Amino acid sequence: MNRVQSSQNSVAENENCTVETPRRMAKSLKTAGIVTKIMLENFLCHDKLEVKFNEQINFIIGKNGSGKSAVLTGIVVALGERASATCRGMGIKDFVKTGKSKAVVSVTLSNKGQGSYKRDMFGDTITIERTINAATGSGGYKIINHLGKTMSTKRCDLDRILAKMNLQVDNPVCILNQETAKNFLHSNDANQKYKLFERATQMDVMRDEFSVAENELSRSKSCMKEKLQSLEMLRVDLKKWHTKKEWYEAINEIHDKKAKLENEILWAQVEDLEREVSDALKRKENQLAEIQRTQEKMQEQEERLAKLKENLRTRKEDAIEKRKELQTARAECAEVEKQSQEIVSRQREFQCELRQLAVDKQRLTNDKQALIKEIDKLKKAHGDGEYAQKKERRENELLKLKEREETLHSSRKVSEHLVEQLKGALTQLKNEALASRNELSRIQRSLDTNTKTLAELKKSDSNAYAVFGEWIPKLLQRIERTSFRGAKPRGPIGAYIKLRDKSWAPVVETFLGHRLSCFICSNDEDAKLLNRLIDEEIPRNRPKPNIITSSTSGRLHDVSNYKVRCSPELRSKDIHCLMDMLIIDDPDIANILIDLNGIEQVLLICEDRDARHLLADSNRVPQNCKSAITKEGNTYFPDPNYRSYCGKVKNSAQLLQASVEDAIRNADEEIGNLHREQDRIRQNLNNLSMQIQNNEGQLKQEEAKLASTRREITLVRDKTRVLENDSDVAEPTDILALEEDLVDVQAKLDRIDGDLESKTATLEELKRELHKVRQTITQHQTVISSLMAECGPLQDAFRDNETQQRNIKEKAEMLAASLNSMQSKFNDFESSYEAAKSKAEFEAENAAQVCARVPVTKSLKNLNSELRQLKEQIAAQEKEYGSQEYVLNEYRRRKTDYERACSEITCSQSSLKKMNQMSKQRKEFISRFRKSIESRTHHVFQSLLKTRNFEGEIRFDSIEKTLTLIVTPPGREESLQPTPKRARGNEATDIRSLSGGERSFATVCFILSLWDAIESPFRILDEFDVFMDHVNRSISMDLLITEARENSGRQFIFLTPLGLERQQLTNMDGLSIFKMADPNRREEEPI
Repeated sequence: MNRVQSSQNSVAENENCTVETPRRMAKSLKTAGIVTKIMLENFLCHDKLEVKFNEQINFIIGKNGSGKSAVLTGIVVALGERASATCRGMGIKDFVKTGKSKAVVSVTLSNKGQGSYKRDMFGDTITIERTINAATGSGGYKIINHLGKTMSTKRCDLDRILAKMNLQVDNPVCILNQETAKNFLHSNDANQKYKLFERATQMDVMRDEFSVAENELSRSKSCMKEKLQSLEMLRVDLKKWHTKKEWYEAINEIHDKKAKLENEILWAQVEDLEREVSDALKRKENQLAEIQRTQEKMQEQEERLAKLKENLRTRKEDAIEKRKELQTARAECAEVEKQSQEIVSRQREFQCELRQLAVDKQRLTNDKQALIKEIDKLKKAHGDGEYAQKKERRENELLKLKEREETLHSSRKVSEHLVEQLKGALTQLKNEALASRNELSRIQRSLDTNTKTLAELKKSDSNAYAVFGEWIPKLLQRIERTSFRGAKPRGPIGAYIKLRDKSWAPVVETFLGHRLSCFICSNDEDAKLLNRLIDEEIPRNRPKPNIITSSTSGRLHDVSNYKVRCSPELRSKDIHCLMDMLIIDDPDIANILIDLNGIEQVLLICEDRDARHLLADSNRVPQNCKSAITKEGNTYFPDPNYRSYCGKVKNSAQLLQASVEDAIRNADEEIGNLHREQDRIRQNLNNLSMQIQNNEGQLKQEEAKLASTRREITLVRDKTRVLENDSDVAEPTDILALEEDLVDVQAKLDRIDGDLESKTATLEELKRELHKVRQTITQHQTVISSLMAECGPLQDAFRDNETQQRNIKEKAEMLAASLNSMQSKFNDFESSYEAAKSKAEFEAENAAQVCARVPVTKSLKNLNSELRQLKEQIAAQEKEYGSQEYVLNEYRRRKTDYERACSEITCSQSSLKKMNQMSKQRKEFISRFRKSIESRTHHVFQSLLKTRNFEGEIRFDSIEKTLTLIVTPPGREESLQPTPKRARGNEATDIRSLSGGERSFATVCFILSLWDAIESPFRILDEFDVFMDHVNRSISMDLLITEARENSGRQFIFLTPLGLERQQLTNMDGLSIFKMADPNRREEEPI
């Protein structure tokens, strides 16, 4: 719009003024932007060319191919246009002369007069220099002041200079090259001419900008309509929230009550926290007491352990003496048992005789009693003397029977005691025998396993992997033949491990455990495939190796900062880092052991005393040491959490071996040890069987004796009962005969009693002797049982003692661990106490900031219940309206939104109203401006035609976008009346009917009329007179020179291959001619 500002002002002031008046008024003023000089270096056909221009009229003449158009192209390129604006190449790099790396174009502009740009900075001239790279077409700008100093290199500054000086480089009328003249001027297309008119007058830019403004205005109206609808919705919504706010202002009393409850709850929570502080203090004190009790228990365990050690030593010393005593007691017991058997044999003979005599005596006694009864009946009539004698005899007999019963009871008790002792000893012997049989079974299973392993190892053909199982070599072959996604699985891990010192192999094998049998894979898919292969190859009832999935890098972890520091002094004591002891072929396997077992932080210590000395004090613990193991298999953890655990290590390693031969040799040794242990246990079992057989014989004898004693007791009790229940004997009919029979029976009884007494005395003597012998046997057996109880299971007793010691140690370790745990808990309790105390104090301070301490009259549960009821009461309303805070916030927010929307819409409506007014004014102005420019161009065109007595006009059709030139040469009588729209297509034919010279003259007039409508410091025409004859060229040249003379404030540059006539050069003070050198046709380059 700035480019045509002067024309707009002149038209707006007076649309009906004559054309000459403004042309003569304002165009004599000097303006900035006139080209004073151009320099071309390696540009198109020029190696180096410098052209200086004067401020008014300049001609550049030369033959075709001399590079005239290169000057025009250089001005266009230097002022920032692209190659497409020159119509001479596909890209800027095409302008660099062939064989050159770059081109430089420099244009110097005048910075004096109207439209000058920062004259205080740049001075009277501004030089714009553009460099073009031949390879890429890139380059840069330099904007140089009159002193030669570069002031800027930015394109934006160039644009500002062009805008300020109104340099319309893209205007085809300001700079008219050959291609533009061909497309616009020499074309009969009315649409093309109209486009040229719009581009020259910038009407196309105005139209496009107005169209954009109209679209924006339309969108603004639509947006305003939507905003008004939204504003109404906001108003309705605000009214709804206003109603909710008013309701909440009426329930402040409920909220006051709620606030009081919340304050009371706040202080109730503080009191709960204070109670928690008290509870935490109690827990802390209780834990401290528990720690003290645990320390006492540890002291007690240490004392017990010392006693057990002393007891074990003493018992080992007594063991030899007790074995000697046992042998002596067994020999004496065997001798006494032999005596006992002889006495029992004699006693049995006497017992048989006594039983027969007792039967006879019983029979005679029955007869005697019958006779006495009969005699007593007969004598009853004569007195009771004999009855009294009979009663006395019966009572004496009862007394004897009771004494006998008491003797038998004593014998029964002794027998029962002896039977119980024999049964106890027999049970103990059978238990020992059962334990020995179980041990034999375990040894037999171990023998079977080791025998089978030995056979498998011998069949393995010295395959080192066979030590991990006879099926492992076949599995490894399957792995080798199978394709995996990642690297081949590796394993077993133990096969990749060797030891620098083989004596540590059992300890390391126990430490690594099942890890030695594991396989490693690089991804889950390979792990699943390997798992299927293992399932197919592994025999039944065999433990399945684990599979570890881990990324494989092939590089050993750098553990230099975490590895245990093992000094030369420690290594001299046979103390080593486990990682240093291992020789691992594969770094990925070493990384697995580092990650999972921490081998870089484990020490191997030969002696337990060295481990205790080294790890019990944190000052002596090597750096980075996490644990240590000894050759006994015991594990130690360093101070400050010092503790130790007992372990068990095999005599030899099974997996970490140098070869299969070592494994076979170890298996043979193990089988031999098992056979020797089996023979020892069998011999012990035979001894136990003999002892069990002897004890069972003695037990049977004692049980038989006990049964006999119990039968005799029963018989005595029956006799006693008969005597007690015997009634009086009836009197005999013949007393004398009965008395004789009684005397005979009595005599027999006396003889039997004598025999009985004699034999009974002998038997009693034998019984007493047998009793003494059995007492002796019992004493010997008691001694033997006692010695056997002490010496028989002596090894078990020793093991029990050792087990007790181990259990005590483990218990002590557990107590130590428990003590550490308790100490940790105590620390936690102390931290909890401090935290609870701090929290309680903090909450109390916070509560005090809310309100003063209020008495808590109810439990927190009841207070929460009341508060919940209040909240439910409020929630019943808030369910419909929402919370009070939410409602107030939403009301304020919506009110703010509504007020802001009202303000914005009011402002927008005002702006939209102004935009509507401005749009209407702009539209009216554009219409007036278009008409003014069209009228002005039309009048100038007519006045220029009249210089040769031509008639003509320019017909504009803004609807059809056409521009038609109507020209009538002198001597032709054609009407210039308006032509109907349908006939306008024939007008071009009328122009074509003109001669070439007449048509060129009309075109020059058209260009001059367009020049009058634009404002620009310079005009450039390229080969405008090529198609003119001599007369029309002379006339056109006069017109151009006259135009240039009248526009003394503008610069004109004409490029022509033709010369100038001498009469045209007279009285031309402001005219310069630059003649180009003739082209060298042999070295000519296309322009």
